[in-house]
Amino acid sequence: MIDKNRFAAFISSRRREKGLTQRQLAERLHVSDKAVSKWERALSLPDIALLEPLADALGVTVTELLRGEALPPETRLDLSEVDALVADSLKLSRGSPEQDRAAHRKYLLCWLAMTAAICVEFFVLYLLSGRPEHFVLTSLSQGGAMAMSMLGCFLAIFLAMTEETLPAYYDENIIRSYSNGFFRIQLMGMRISNRNWRAIKQSGFWSVMAWSLVFPGVDYALAAFVPAYGPSVRWAVNLFGTLAAVFVPMMLAARCAGRDSTGA
Repeated sequence: MIDKNRFAAFISSRRREKGLTQRQLAERLHVSDKAVSKWERALSLPDIALLEPLADALGVTVTELLRGEALPPETRLDLSEVDALVADSLKLSRGSPEQDRAAHRKYLLCWLAMTAAICVEFFVLYLLSGRPEHFVLTSLSQGGAMAMSMLGCFLAIFLAMTEETLPAYYDENIIRSYSNGFFRIQLMGMRISNRNWRAIKQSGFWSVMAWSLVFPGVDYALAAFVPAYGPSVRWAVNLFGTLAAVFVPMMLAARCAGRDSTGA
């Protein structure tokens, strides 16, 4: 088990021995001096990707860094201790797996309930339409609500299943996008970090699911009662409405969470 206090004290002492300031060490690692300060006060731990460059900068091995002490050259560690150090290093900047699984279960249950409600809604609209087969063809070929609701459901579940806690480098650097495989989020001009990530996830999930639930009925009513609501208008409303439902709430949530965390 990595001792945060010993880890912090070791970094601080080795940095001073090397004659480095926190800013100089931060520049070598391409992080902020505030990040180094947090490491040395045991307030946070560096991302796993920084362990090797941090050890090199301090003139120690990664093993010594994780143990928080210098070791004689001839020292050999027990295999179980090595395994424990490796396992702990992988958890340095991650949240609790149990918490992640619990959060994912809640999202999944909500998603299943909302998706079931959307399916029921489409079935009702199908029955209400004078020509059910025409309703289905219109939803697919002209646009709109059925295809966009399905897209919204897919976006929501992918967003919900992303990690609850971001790697530490999101907090130590200015990063404006998040990617996980082919799933990618980029919020214009907004920094993504652990200060606002959960707010981004929650707002994005609920806004997309709400849009996917509400819009099919609105789309059906507009198509039935507004003559100007033709195919081109319908596509535009569906497309830009979906994009707005995805990104606008997430950007607002990111901005508000950032302000709250800084006390603004």
